[in-house]
Amino acid sequence: MNLKRNQISKLPEDFNKLESLEEIELSENKFKNIPALLFNLQKLRKVFMNLNELQEFEIMDHDNNRILITNSQQFYIHYLFLVKNNINNLPEDLIKNPFFQKTIVHLALDDNPINRPNKDIYDIIKKEQLTEKVTFKLKKEHNQKEDKEENIETKTEDILVGQKNIESTSTLKSN
Repeated sequence: MNLKRNQISKLPEDFNKLESLEEIELSENKFKNIPALLFNLQKLRKVFMNLNELQEFEIMDHDNNRILITNSQQFYIHYLFLVKNNINNLPEDLIKNPFFQKTIVHLALDDNPINRPNKDIYDIIKKEQLTEKVTFKLKKEHNQKEDKEENIETKTEDILVGQKNIESTSTLKSN
């Protein structure tokens, strides 16, 4: 189903009646969160929500209440694309969910301003061998520290998790 570029911010409540839906394109709309209805469709395998207004990786019900993912909750989506939004976090409840870990083939969070994930989440991603499945780009903010004897400038550090590519540049200047 292609609903791309329709200025949609919510799915209708009866959307869960689309039981045979396997793929949905919701990119370039006005979603501020991920509709929980998508996670109830047992045949839905691909979800595209690129270029929306997602601020946080939150799954919300129709009344905008945050849904916590429990360890017993099934997860059916194999491909979840959330590229080029404004997501700044990774939800620990989702990453820890064994059904998510088993089912997800690719979670794309590239080009989001994701802050460095906390050590617990990063350790789970590594431990559960999700580094090939979960991709996101981390950017370390520019830091400038001036001291009488040295000026340390740390440039952008791009870390591509899941692609095993780490680039960092730093310069050290002495006065």
